[in-house]
Amino acid sequence: MTPAQLEAEISALGRPGMTLAARPDSSGALRNGFRAIAQSLERAKAWDAANPEKAQTYRELCARLDAETKRLEREESERTALERALRTSAAKLSRCGAGDRSLAAAADPDDTEALGVVKRWLAEKGKVWLALCGTPGTGKSVAATWAVREAIRSGSTAAFRRTSEIAKLSGFEAGAAELEHLKRVDLLALDDFGAELLTDYARAQLFELLDARHEAYGRTILTSNLQWQGAGGMAERLGERLVDRIAEGGTRQQLQKAPSMRRRP
Repeated sequence: MTPAQLEAEISALGRPGMTLAARPDSSGALRNGFRAIAQSLERAKAWDAANPEKAQTYRELCARLDAETKRLEREESERTALERALRTSAAKLSRCGAGDRSLAAAADPDDTEALGVVKRWLAEKGKVWLALCGTPGTGKSVAATWAVREAIRSGSTAAFRRTSEIAKLSGFEAGAAELEHLKRVDLLALDDFGAELLTDYARAQLFELLDARHEAYGRTILTSNLQWQGAGGMAERLGERLVDRIAEGGTRQQLQKAPSMRRRP
């Protein structure tokens, strides 16, 4: 029953109610107020004694009313908290750096090899690095976006950036602030590693970011259209130091060739 229905059944029992005095404006009024309360308590006590079955029903209905009211309050509190979390999550997703199209694809992604690798890696809390290598259209970017989306939805901080964006960051003011932000997020996805043309300064800035994240145990996903091994491959571009770190505390996956997702109807 609803609280209103329970209150109606309680009222129908006819038990004398509590007399609540108006706010007293003098000591005499205060004494009269206490007296009225005491008298109403006595009437209720007498009614309980004269109507034991109804008194038991009254107590049971009051207990149910109290429980139902608390349940509704709890549900309202949970609903409000969920709505607030969804609004916060939506705002964070809009600022994470992934485009609307990528986020839409990540909301209902195809079950690709890349997505499976990302899911397993996320479940391995001790893994800091994930390197996804494979030809274009194998779902690397969608899988990385999905990881960012899930991290934000779970309350963590996350960002998605193309490596070329990092290469263009200024070392001053807004660029420096952005770099510091990316060093601190819980999860960072760097997309299309190796596609950028790096100046010496940009390369130093990129590796400063990756080094800072390693020291802070920040989880990082790198995607690349390059092969992992071979001349000009991802391992060569990352350098021996980062390759060793990925081997020690991460996962690297060379994705199998598959029909490009970009050409699917």
